[in-house]
Amino acid sequence: MGPKRHPLLMGAAIAAVLGLAVAAGWSLGLGRQASLLLSDTRTAAPNVPPPATAASTSSAPPAPLVAAPAPRPVDPETMFRQTIAASNTARFSGLARHGIAAPAPPAVAMAADVSRILKCEGPFARDSSHARLVQTFGRQNVREGSIYLGEGESSPGSIIYPNDLRFKIEMTWKDTVKFEKINWLYIRRDSKWRLVNGMRIGSSLKEVERLNGRPFKLSGFGWDYSGAVRTWQDGSLDTGLGDCAVSARFDPAENLLPRVTKKVLGDREILSSNRDMQATRPAIYLLLVGYR
Repeated sequence: MGPKRHPLLMGAAIAAVLGLAVAAGWSLGLGRQASLLLSDTRTAAPNVPPPATAASTSSAPPAPLVAAPAPRPVDPETMFRQTIAASNTARFSGLARHGIAAPAPPAVAMAADVSRILKCEGPFARDSSHARLVQTFGRQNVREGSIYLGEGESSPGSIIYPNDLRFKIEMTWKDTVKFEKINWLYIRRDSKWRLVNGMRIGSSLKEVERLNGRPFKLSGFGWDYSGAVRTWQDGSLDTGLGDCAVSARFDPAENLLPRVTKKVLGDREILSSNRDMQATRPAIYLLLVGYR
């Protein structure tokens, strides 16, 4: 019996020691976990400000809000003058000083109160001037310019509606310094102006011959004074416009064969009734009105 009890006692002792160790380790782990939880809680806590004290709650109320003053309305004219006056351009600074608006862009539409029938009166009277044209048609529709006469020659003059071929008229003056006293008016291609007797751009040779009441003489084609009327042969158009003289230049029809035009070319006079001239079917491309 003795030798058998000793091993049993030894096993029981070892089991007891192991149980105590396990219990101690478990207790130690719980304590460590508890301390970690407390540490995490302290770290993660928000930074909450302390509650207000009696002294802080008894402080004076905040000052009432004051509305900002409303901006002053801007006067467009004042802004225009200030802006232009600040520029470095003397011309526009002067405009601002005198309260004058900047120039308007040139108008190309014909004034509503201006007829397309040209009469030798008013702005087209013998004693007219550049100043009268400006007064009648507006400064934006009248300018000075060089008027082509033919054969490389030109003359200083005035142009009304220079940017609109439908209403454009060029004018030369007997006084080329003051631009006074009409010499000739030039009505060119595409113009819608017509004379009181019905002559216009595009009038045919036969139409003009009927207006004149008889054949007239014109120059041959193919040079600077191509198709220019040389004389009305004492016909109606010599005096048909009263104080005014009228002349015209003709062009032959387009796309004619050379054999049709070759007989009426050059610097020479040809009757409007000439068969070769009439075969070219000429029409007016330039009207001239002037004063004797």
